Amino acid sequence: MKKISRRSFLQAAAVVAGATALTCLLYTSPSP
Repeated sequence: MKKISRRSFLQAAAVVAGATALTCLLYTSPSP
């Protein structure tokens, strides 16, 4: 089992943050 490197962890966190931001924008955009 290889330990997760900081770079890969940061990349995964960035992807999750981007996905959450996109979903938030999609949910908030249709609101008047």
